[in-house]
Amino acid sequence: MKDYPQLSIRLPGDVKDKLHALSVVSARPQWRLISDAIECYLRDQPEPEQRMVDELVGRSRARSLGTRGNKSES
Repeated sequence: MKDYPQLSIRLPGDVKDKLHALSVVSARPQWRLISDAIECYLRDQPEPEQRMVDELVGRSRARSLGTRGNKSES
């Protein structure tokens, strides 16, 4: 997981406690629970919103690849 980009967030204490408890009970890392929750939330959104999210993710990835490509060309 050290290869993944890092994200720092602030959570209310009770939410952080629930995340920790879920991680212990399910024997799954917190990052996986958050990732799964995002996917679940997205599945519940209307199709047009899901497409917009996919588009934005695609653009972000394209920019990242373009930036890395430019650095390697220098």
